[in-house]
Amino acid sequence: MTAANTCAGGTSFAGCTPMIPIPGSNTAPNTNGVRNVSNYFCCGGNEQNLNTTRTSTIDAGSILGAASGTHSAKMDPMQGSAKYFLKGCPATRLGDMSMTNNHNASSTQIAPSQTKFFINV
Repeated sequence: MTAANTCAGGTSFAGCTPMIPIPGSNTAPNTNGVRNVSNYFCCGGNEQNLNTTRTSTIDAGSILGAASGTHSAKMDPMQGSAKYFLKGCPATRLGDMSMTNNHNASSTQIAPSQTKFFINV
C-alpha cells in the first residue's frame, strides 16, 4: 500500500549523484513543495501531484552535480498514480520516483507524509 504525499511531512532520498565517486546523499523534504493543490487536504497537509516542485533539496557535502553543476537544487516528481488525479495531474505517493538536483539524480519517496490515506493504483 502506498501512502499519499502531502506537504505536511515525508522525504525523498537519492543515495548518491551518478558519475561522482564520493557518496553524497540528497534528500528532499515534502515541506519544501510548492503548494499547487490548494483545496485538497489530507491529514493536515495539502496533497501533492506531479506538478508539485520541491524548490530546494539538502545535499550532504559540497560537491556539485556532474550533469547539472548545481548543489541543493529543485526536485521534480516523475511518477504518480495511474487512476487518482488532482487538478488534472496524477497524485504522488510513497515509493514514487523523482528526479532531484535539477535532474542530476533519481530519488525515491522513502518517508511517508502520513499513514492514514493510501492510493493503491
